[in-house]
Amino acid sequence: MTSPALADLWSRTHQLPARDRVLGFARLMLGTDYEYGDKSAKPIDGIVGTVDKAIDCSGFVRAVFNEAFPQEGLLARDDLNALRLQTTDLFVDIDDPQPADLICWDGHVGIVYDAEKKLFIGAQTSTGVMVAKYGTGYWASTKIVKKFRKWKSL
Repeated sequence: MTSPALADLWSRTHQLPARDRVLGFARLMLGTDYEYGDKSAKPIDGIVGTVDKAIDCSGFVRAVFNEAFPQEGLLARDDLNALRLQTTDLFVDIDDPQPADLICWDGHVGIVYDAEKKLFIGAQTSTGVMVAKYGTGYWASTKIVKKFRKWKSL
């Protein structure tokens, strides 16, 4: 059963400004297991403590943005186009990312968490949904092409 404090957090997250709302729902999914092709986990699962669901990187982004912007709807084609670094009508490419923007690699996608510290939240095979650095280490590799994209409503 959901505690009143968690229900209040859930309700307050819906009322936040757009960028904070995206990050709030992303944080609710921290610790969710990774499973390739799985799209079953949702931000609400973090509130109710569901631990038997998993998600992959594109499913994570879709779940967060669909919760933050339910009236606009992010479809599978949209997150897959972002994943493949292709053009989409819901996102615009940007050079200077802000929190809640997408960070896309060919084959992976996440949500910028802290642009100054170069951190993102994403569903990784080794960690599940966690915060990772894109400015150093594996994700900063020069072999990996990355783009930043802004959701049209931010």
